[in-house]
This record gives sequence, C-alpha cells and structure tokens, in this order.
Amino acid sequence: MRRFFSGVRAPGTAGASGDAAAPLPPAALLVPAILTAALLAVLPAGCAWEPELPERFALIYGVADYPVNPLKFPDDDAQALHGLFLAKGFSPDGTILRTNAAATKTQLEADIDALAARAGRDSLFVFYFSGHGGQDSADGPEPPPQDALDEYIYLYDGDGVQQGGLRDDELMARISRIPSRQKVVIIDACNSGGFIGWQPGVDTVPPDYGGYKPGALAYSAEAFARYFARPRGGDIPYDQAIVITAAGERESSYDGDDSMKHGVFTYYLLQTPRRGDLNGDGFVTATEAYGYVKKQIDGIWNLNQPGARFFPRISGGALDFVLFEAD
Repeated sequence: MRRFFSGVRAPGTAGASGDAAAPLPPAALLVPAILTAALLAVLPAGCAWEPELPERFALIYGVADYPVNPLKFPDDDAQALHGLFLAKGFSPDGTILRTNAAATKTQLEADIDALAARAGRDSLFVFYFSGHGGQDSADGPEPPPQDALDEYIYLYDGDGVQQGGLRDDELMARISRIPSRQKVVIIDACNSGGFIGWQPGVDTVPPDYGGYKPGALAYSAEAFARYFARPRGGDIPYDQAIVITAAGERESSYDGDDSMKHGVFTYYLLQTPRRGDLNGDGFVTATEAYGYVKKQIDGIWNLNQPGARFFPRISGGALDFVLFEAD
C-alpha cells in the first residue's frame, strides 16, 4: 500500500522504521527513448514539430479517506491533476474527477461507459489513480509469464481497503472499452509497476548502469526481443496503453511531507508543464513526463530518503503520446 512519509512506515502496514532500502531493479533499456533519439537524428535542423492535439478525455480518481489506513494527499493529487488537465485543454465535460467516497468501483463502471460513448478513435484517454495499491494471490497466479501475484488498486468500497480492490486485468478490461487509440494509464500507488505487461516491460535504469557490466549485451538482446514480441496477456500490454507507475512491482510509493502536500510521484508530475519538455519542442509527452519525474525522484528523493527509495516505471512501446503543451 502507499505509505505515509514521516520517517517511519504507516501504522498498520508491512515493514518498520529502519527497513533496508529495496534492492535496485534490474537494468533495462528504455527503448522508446532510443527510438526517439534515432528519429531526432534524421530530422532536418530547425524542423518544427506542430502536432494537432486531439480531443482529450481523462478519468481521475484519488482516495485518501479510507475507513482504515487513511492517507494524506491522494485526493489533493487528483484535484490538482484535474485542474492541470482542464487548464491544458482537456474536454471540460469529459475530464471526470472522483475522490474519496465518490471513487468506487460502481462509479468507475459508470464513468467508463460515459466516456466510451463520447471518445473517438483519434482521441486521447488518460486514467489516473492515486491511493493504496497492493498485491494478493487470492485469485490464483497470473498467466505465464507473469508472477504468482495479482496487483491491485484500492477504490473506496466497503468498510475497509480490500473491498475496493481492482485487479490489473480488471482495470485493463474496463479501459479497453474506451475506443481511443491513444491511452495513458498513470498510477501513484504501491506495487503499481505490476500493472505493466511483461511483454515487453521497461524498467528504470539504475544510476550505476553503464552498459559495460557482465551480461549487458545478453540483456540488451533480450530487451529488444521483448520489445518486438507480441504481448502475451496479463496486466496492461504495451499495445493497449502507455502505463506510467510511481513504483515497481515490489516497491512502495510514498505520501510526501507537508511541504509537498502531494504524493511524491504526483508532486513531480505536476511540475512537468514547466519543466518536463525535455527536448524543448513546446509539448510534454508521456515519456517526457516519465523521464522528468523519474529523474527528480532518483536525484532528490532517493538521495535524501535512502530508507524509502523507489523508482517509477514505464511500459514499452514504439509510440509516444503528447499529453499537453508546455508552459
């Protein structure tokens, strides 16, 4: 589940103050970045990119006031992102905000149906969730090559947290009803990296990865094989949506402190209009937003909070989608 950050873990959650930092994830290639760099290398100098932004829809859920193990900032996360999307030209009546007791599984079904009736094939759809996440094996193992655990986000249902659980494949089934060919899923929750389909999965690159370690070439070959393979089900495959998650499959994400007033991941995500246009073309794409947030968490949070380290993740895919214009 997503954690408070106050120097110790949240009461009632696994782990304790003084836990060792989670091990770094294995190195992987960020293939979209490689392809983007290759494309930029062949573009004529001074060539301006002026995309015509499609109609954009968003479903934004944030749950802080759980009946047990409440969090501090997920509702603030959702409200701030809703305001950002509206300011950036998302459809006013197609950008839906649900927080706390309004963010239920039943409401999600209704909201998906409403947007499915409005969105076209050429539109952009974003699903965002901030709140508790977790893992469970109660429904049996995921299909190969997945691991033995299902990942969940927890909406506001019932008298506890577990009743609101929505599995990764259930979320995929719901958003697949949206006809948009451009979909982005953003999850600020613990264990959220498990929502990324394994074929291919793109992990963050640890800061000490230099490409010269033993086995690096073999790993590169495997990564490219995954990238060009057909997805084999489970989680959210890369050909269905770009998935950006706050943390890895085995990692916690964290509520920020009172100076941030947001979850750590979302705190930096909200900065991307001003600071996330990494190539200076006037637009912020999904991979640019990920790159900026990952750099800030790795370079600021992880250095200052070594006992609470985590790394955002992004799914693989040959395409990148523009989220909004830069400030």
